[in-house]
Amino acid sequence: MYKNPEFFEQLSALTKNVLPLIDPAIKRAFLPKQFDKYPNLEYSKTGFPQISNYPSRTNIFHFFHPPYQGKDPEINLKNFKEYEWLIANFTLTSKFSDYFRFPNRDIDQDITYQFMAGRFIEEFIERYYYLYGEKYSTGKFSKVYLPVENYLFADTIHFDIAIPILFLKFAPNNFELSTGIYLRKISDEDQRARYGISAYSPSIPDSLYMSATHELVLKDYTYKRPNTFYDYFHFSDPHIYPLAIVEKFITILKLVTDETSGFAQLLVYPKNWAIRYNADIKHIDGAVTKSYPHYFENFYWNRESFPEITLIQLNEIKRLYNKSDLSPDNKVQISLKRLYKSMMRQEEEDVIIDLIIALELLLSDNEKNDISYKLSMRLTALICKYNPQKYKKIEVFENIKKIYDFRSAVVHGSPKRAHKSREIKLADDSTIPTIELAKLYLREVLKIVIAEPKHLEAKTNDLLLLTSFNSKGK
Repeated sequence: MYKNPEFFEQLSALTKNVLPLIDPAIKRAFLPKQFDKYPNLEYSKTGFPQISNYPSRTNIFHFFHPPYQGKDPEINLKNFKEYEWLIANFTLTSKFSDYFRFPNRDIDQDITYQFMAGRFIEEFIERYYYLYGEKYSTGKFSKVYLPVENYLFADTIHFDIAIPILFLKFAPNNFELSTGIYLRKISDEDQRARYGISAYSPSIPDSLYMSATHELVLKDYTYKRPNTFYDYFHFSDPHIYPLAIVEKFITILKLVTDETSGFAQLLVYPKNWAIRYNADIKHIDGAVTKSYPHYFENFYWNRESFPEITLIQLNEIKRLYNKSDLSPDNKVQISLKRLYKSMMRQEEEDVIIDLIIALELLLSDNEKNDISYKLSMRLTALICKYNPQKYKKIEVFENIKKIYDFRSAVVHGSPKRAHKSREIKLADDSTIPTIELAKLYLREVLKIVIAEPKHLEAKTNDLLLLTSFNSKGK
């Protein structure tokens, strides 16, 4: 059952002997030290989790280490023969020593290695105490020990990836999006655990990255186990994750619901392995990233309510998500990526360029002459055919020309002209930001060409023009 049964037996015996000493040590301490960040979970009125670090829990790490030089620790593990055996055999077990030693350093002279060898042993005792208390059980200790041994003796490690979706709620607790990809409600245990996945750079407010009730789960990933502890931090690099899958989901969600979201964490849920423990908190790992609109940081979490995505909407998201992969070329994928980037950008000149590039890619042909006119005609014919009750041909045609005027003014640095064309007046005398109208038209076109890939062919849309403008252009 165990890769190193003798090591397990000695560690088990040490833990059994030390556990009864912890509660008395806590009682003797005048002010026992607490964890700096121990997550206590609550939920706000909006339904998003809130974490408080109070009350905390006693950090028993300090009982194993002297408070100052020349003073013995409250619980001196060196007085136990099992501990001395474990330290000696830790170095002799290559799977342990090779992982924790710093490359090209002499183990006997490496203070960091010696400290980590001691911490390796201490953390099993601490983890057991936080989970189960002072009453010892071999079966329970095995649950603490085996995940770490599994990790150190593995060539590859297996895990799921999960991405909390920001500032949106979802009606169902679980929803399958595609094979190996599904949406699930984040459990209380996982909410507490992901609170620890943060970073100083990029710095993200706690209230922002905790504002998620559901996560997108990507099943069954495999990674070569890092050779040393110092290589383990690969998981903190967001670029090793399949970002395109998450970005595509958020973009398709925008197509269907017109709701904008993003993500700030990429989580790793281990499958029966662990390398670090933190009190009784579930072991997960991951990375942080600023993959959300800039205005989310402007106290967006203080809004009184947030949208909920319905089951009907999720079914439409699923349909378009899976059908978008059936596109005969990569026009749809590139256009979806441009729409995603436009949602994340701050400068309007970047946004309008992304939107126009996406529209031209979907509706233009290989000819370079008068692109704006042909795009206006094809777009008008296309969305008015599939949404005749919502859009009027002449209005759409004129609006596309205004969108191009705004894009030209922005690109060519004409601030007065850009300001004048920043909004478009609609037939009902209301106004809409030009960029938002461009996004709306792009969303409509993408939904159509994903469902009907034939409209990616310029000839198909030109044939549509022959019949479209023979009818009334109201």
